[in-house]
Amino acid sequence: MKVVLSPSKSMSENTKTPLQTPLFDKRFELLKGLQNMTVSSLVTLYQSNEKIATENYNRFQAFKESNQALFTYTGQQFKHLDVATLDQASIDHLNEVLYIMSGLYGLVRPYDKIGLYRLPMGVKWNDAPLKNEWMELISDHLKPYEVLNLASKEYYDAIDHKRVDVTRVDFLVEKNGKIRKAPAMEAKKMRGLMLRKIAENKLNNIEAVKSIKFNDYSYDISSSQKGVIAFLKQ
Repeated sequence: MKVVLSPSKSMSENTKTPLQTPLFDKRFELLKGLQNMTVSSLVTLYQSNEKIATENYNRFQAFKESNQALFTYTGQQFKHLDVATLDQASIDHLNEVLYIMSGLYGLVRPYDKIGLYRLPMGVKWNDAPLKNEWMELISDHLKPYEVLNLASKEYYDAIDHKRVDVTRVDFLVEKNGKIRKAPAMEAKKMRGLMLRKIAENKLNNIEAVKSIKFNDYSYDISSSQKGVIAFLKQ
Protein backbone atom coordinates (compact mmCIF):
# COMPACT_ATOMS: atom_id res chain seq x y z
CA MET A 1 0.00 0.00 0.00
CA LYS A 2 1.01 3.57 -0.70
CA VAL A 3 -0.71 6.56 0.87
CA VAL A 4 -0.90 9.88 -0.97
CA LEU A 5 -1.34 13.16 0.89
CA SER A 6 -1.51 16.79 -0.19
CA PRO A 7 1.38 19.07 0.73
CA SER A 8 0.78 22.25 2.72
CA LYS A 9 1.44 25.77 1.52
CA SER A 10 3.05 26.56 4.86
CA MET A 11 6.62 25.29 5.15
CA SER A 12 9.62 25.88 7.39
CA GLU A 13 13.28 24.99 7.35
CA ASN A 14 14.50 22.19 9.62
CA THR A 15 17.79 20.69 10.72
CA LYS A 16 16.87 17.05 10.09
CA THR A 17 19.28 15.28 7.76
CA PRO A 18 17.67 14.37 4.40
CA LEU A 19 18.39 10.78 3.46
CA GLN A 20 17.01 10.50 -0.09
CA THR A 21 17.16 12.31 -3.41
CA PRO A 22 13.69 13.16 -4.82
CA LEU A 23 12.34 10.70 -7.35
CA PHE A 24 11.88 12.84 -10.44
CA ASP A 25 14.32 15.07 -12.32
CA LYS A 26 11.39 16.98 -13.83
CA ARG A 27 11.62 19.32 -10.84
CA PHE A 28 14.69 20.94 -12.39
CA GLU A 29 12.73 21.95 -15.50
CA LEU A 30 9.91 23.39 -13.40
CA LEU A 31 12.32 25.13 -11.03
CA LYS A 32 14.11 26.80 -13.95
CA GLY A 33 10.80 28.13 -15.20
CA LEU A 34 9.92 29.46 -11.75
CA GLN A 35 13.34 31.10 -11.34
CA ASN A 36 12.82 32.96 -14.62
CA MET A 37 9.51 34.45 -13.42
CA THR A 38 9.11 37.97 -12.05
CA VAL A 39 7.17 38.81 -8.91
CA SER A 40 4.25 40.01 -11.02
CA SER A 41 4.18 36.80 -13.05
CA LEU A 42 4.15 34.80 -9.81
CA VAL A 43 1.20 36.89 -8.60
CA THR A 44 -0.62 35.79 -11.76
CA LEU A 45 0.49 32.17 -11.45
CA TYR A 46 -0.64 31.88 -7.85
CA GLN A 47 -3.59 34.27 -8.09
CA SER A 48 -2.14 35.67 -4.88
CA ASN A 49 -1.04 38.96 -3.35
CA GLU A 50 2.39 40.49 -3.91
CA LYS A 51 3.66 39.48 -0.46
CA ILE A 52 3.24 35.75 -1.20
CA ALA A 53 4.73 36.15 -4.68
CA THR A 54 7.74 38.08 -3.35
CA GLU A 55 8.40 35.50 -0.63
CA ASN A 56 8.46 32.72 -3.19
CA TYR A 57 10.43 34.72 -5.75
CA ASN A 58 13.15 35.05 -3.11
CA ARG A 59 12.89 31.34 -2.28
CA PHE A 60 13.36 30.34 -5.91
CA GLN A 61 16.32 32.65 -6.46
CA ALA A 62 18.13 31.13 -3.46
CA PHE A 63 16.67 27.63 -3.84
CA LYS A 64 18.47 24.89 -1.95
CA GLU A 65 17.34 21.33 -1.26
CA SER A 66 18.47 21.04 2.34
CA ASN A 67 15.37 20.09 4.33
CA GLN A 68 13.97 16.68 5.22
CA ALA A 69 10.50 16.70 3.70
CA LEU A 70 8.40 15.27 6.53
CA PHE A 71 9.55 18.01 8.90
CA THR A 72 9.24 20.80 6.30
CA TYR A 73 5.48 20.91 5.68
CA THR A 74 3.67 22.57 8.58
CA GLY A 75 -0.03 22.77 7.61
CA GLN A 76 -2.98 21.32 9.52
CA GLN A 77 -2.56 17.72 8.34
CA PHE A 78 1.07 17.73 9.43
CA LYS A 79 0.31 19.40 12.76
CA HIS A 80 -2.07 16.58 13.61
CA LEU A 81 0.30 13.92 12.31
CA ASP A 82 2.69 15.46 14.89
CA VAL A 83 5.71 13.64 13.53
CA ALA A 84 7.98 15.04 16.25
CA THR A 85 6.26 12.77 18.79
CA LEU A 86 6.41 9.59 16.68
CA ASP A 87 9.06 6.97 17.42
CA GLN A 88 11.69 6.19 14.80
CA ALA A 89 10.07 2.92 13.71
CA SER A 90 6.83 4.77 12.95
CA ILE A 91 8.64 7.44 10.94
CA ASP A 92 10.52 4.72 9.05
CA HIS A 93 7.17 3.13 8.21
CA LEU A 94 5.91 6.45 6.85
CA ASN A 95 8.92 6.60 4.58
CA GLU A 96 7.90 3.20 3.20
CA VAL A 97 4.23 3.98 2.57
CA LEU A 98 3.75 7.76 2.26
CA TYR A 99 3.98 9.99 -0.79
CA ILE A 100 3.31 13.70 -0.36
CA MET A 101 2.05 14.95 -3.71
CA SER A 102 3.68 18.11 -5.01
CA GLY A 103 3.40 20.52 -7.90
CA LEU A 104 7.20 20.89 -7.96
CA TYR A 105 8.35 17.37 -7.05
CA GLY A 106 5.48 15.14 -8.17
CA LEU A 107 5.80 12.67 -5.30
CA VAL A 108 7.79 13.39 -2.15
CA ARG A 109 8.89 10.71 0.32
CA PRO A 110 9.31 11.67 3.99
CA TYR A 111 13.11 11.39 3.95
CA ASP A 112 13.57 13.26 0.64
CA LYS A 113 15.61 16.45 0.56
CA ILE A 114 13.52 19.38 -0.62
CA GLY A 115 13.60 23.15 -0.76
CA LEU A 116 10.98 25.67 0.32
CA TYR A 117 8.55 26.41 -2.52
CA ARG A 118 5.00 27.20 -3.52
CA LEU A 119 3.58 25.49 -6.60
CA PRO A 120 0.00 24.23 -6.19
CA MET A 121 -1.01 21.41 -8.52
CA GLY A 122 -4.04 23.46 -9.59
CA VAL A 123 -2.11 26.23 -11.37
CA LYS A 124 -1.77 26.63 -15.14
CA TRP A 125 1.62 25.77 -16.62
CA ASN A 126 2.38 26.29 -20.31
CA ASP A 127 -1.30 27.17 -20.83
CA ALA A 128 -2.49 23.83 -19.45
CA PRO A 129 -3.20 22.42 -15.97
CA LEU A 130 0.04 21.59 -14.14
CA LYS A 131 -1.35 18.13 -13.37
CA ASN A 132 -0.88 17.31 -17.08
CA GLU A 133 2.88 17.70 -16.62
CA TRP A 134 2.88 15.14 -13.82
CA MET A 135 0.13 12.61 -14.51
CA GLU A 136 2.16 10.10 -16.53
CA LEU A 137 5.16 10.11 -14.18
CA ILE A 138 3.05 9.89 -11.03
CA SER A 139 0.74 7.22 -12.43
CA ASP A 140 3.61 5.07 -13.75
CA HIS A 141 5.19 5.14 -10.31
CA LEU A 142 1.99 4.33 -8.40
CA LYS A 143 0.64 1.73 -10.82
CA PRO A 144 2.13 -1.34 -9.04
CA TYR A 145 0.49 -0.46 -5.70
CA GLU A 146 -2.90 -0.21 -4.08
CA VAL A 147 -3.14 3.50 -3.24
CA LEU A 148 -4.99 5.05 -0.32
CA ASN A 149 -5.92 8.62 -1.14
CA LEU A 150 -5.79 11.19 1.67
CA ALA A 151 -5.08 14.04 -0.76
CA SER A 152 -7.42 16.84 -1.78
CA LYS A 153 -9.12 16.76 -5.19
CA GLU A 154 -6.54 19.21 -6.60
CA TYR A 155 -3.81 16.59 -6.10
CA TYR A 156 -5.97 13.45 -6.40
CA ASP A 157 -6.79 14.53 -9.97
CA ALA A 158 -3.09 14.29 -10.94
CA ILE A 159 -3.42 10.48 -10.79
CA ASP A 160 -4.78 8.58 -13.81
CA HIS A 161 -7.49 6.57 -12.07
CA LYS A 162 -7.90 4.32 -15.10
CA ARG A 163 -4.36 3.04 -14.58
CA VAL A 164 -3.93 3.20 -10.81
CA ASP A 165 -5.97 1.36 -8.17
CA VAL A 166 -6.93 4.26 -5.89
CA THR A 167 -9.22 4.10 -2.86
CA ARG A 168 -10.42 7.43 -1.51
CA VAL A 169 -11.13 8.07 2.17
CA ASP A 170 -14.22 10.12 3.06
CA PHE A 171 -14.76 11.51 6.56
CA LEU A 172 -18.46 11.88 7.33
CA VAL A 173 -20.53 13.46 10.09
CA GLU A 174 -24.21 13.13 10.94
CA LYS A 175 -26.20 16.31 11.37
CA ASN A 176 -29.98 16.65 11.71
CA GLY A 177 -30.36 13.02 10.73
CA LYS A 178 -28.37 13.43 7.52
CA ILE A 179 -24.90 12.13 6.76
CA ARG A 180 -22.59 14.55 4.96
CA LYS A 181 -18.89 15.11 4.41
CA ALA A 182 -16.98 16.63 7.30
CA PRO A 183 -16.03 20.31 6.95
CA ALA A 184 -12.74 20.90 5.14
CA MET A 185 -10.73 21.83 8.23
CA GLU A 186 -12.06 18.83 10.12
CA ALA A 187 -11.16 16.56 7.19
CA LYS A 188 -7.59 17.91 7.15
CA LYS A 189 -7.26 17.15 10.84
CA MET A 190 -8.60 13.60 10.36
CA ARG A 191 -6.22 12.92 7.48
CA GLY A 192 -3.30 13.76 9.72
CA LEU A 193 -4.64 11.63 12.57
CA MET A 194 -5.37 8.69 10.27
CA LEU A 195 -1.86 8.87 8.88
CA ARG A 196 -0.52 8.85 12.43
CA LYS A 197 -2.49 5.67 13.17
CA ILE A 198 -1.11 4.07 10.00
CA ALA A 199 2.41 4.94 11.15
CA GLU A 200 1.98 3.81 14.77
CA ASN A 201 0.37 0.51 13.81
CA LYS A 202 2.64 -0.13 10.80
CA LEU A 203 -0.37 -0.71 8.56
CA ASN A 204 0.45 -1.71 5.00
CA ASN A 205 -2.85 -2.57 3.33
CA ILE A 206 -6.20 -0.87 2.92
CA GLU A 207 -8.18 -3.65 4.59
CA ALA A 208 -6.18 -3.07 7.78
CA VAL A 209 -6.89 0.67 7.62
CA LYS A 210 -10.60 -0.09 8.04
CA SER A 211 -9.88 -1.20 11.62
CA ILE A 212 -8.67 2.25 12.70
CA LYS A 213 -10.77 4.14 15.25
CA PHE A 214 -9.90 7.66 16.35
CA ASN A 215 -11.63 10.84 17.51
CA ASP A 216 -15.01 9.07 17.40
CA TYR A 217 -14.52 8.13 13.72
CA SER A 218 -14.74 4.52 12.59
CA TYR A 219 -15.23 2.65 9.34
CA ASP A 220 -18.84 2.74 8.10
CA ILE A 221 -19.60 -0.01 5.63
CA SER A 222 -23.01 1.38 4.67
CA SER A 223 -21.50 4.66 3.46
CA SER A 224 -18.60 2.97 1.67
CA GLN A 225 -18.55 1.78 -1.94
CA LYS A 226 -16.13 0.55 -4.53
CA GLY A 227 -13.17 2.89 -4.53
CA VAL A 228 -14.27 4.74 -1.39
CA ILE A 229 -13.98 3.86 2.29
CA ALA A 230 -15.98 6.04 4.64
CA PHE A 231 -15.26 6.89 8.25
CA LEU A 232 -18.30 8.17 10.14
CA LYS A 233 -18.18 10.18 13.35
CA GLN A 234 -20.30 8.36 15.91
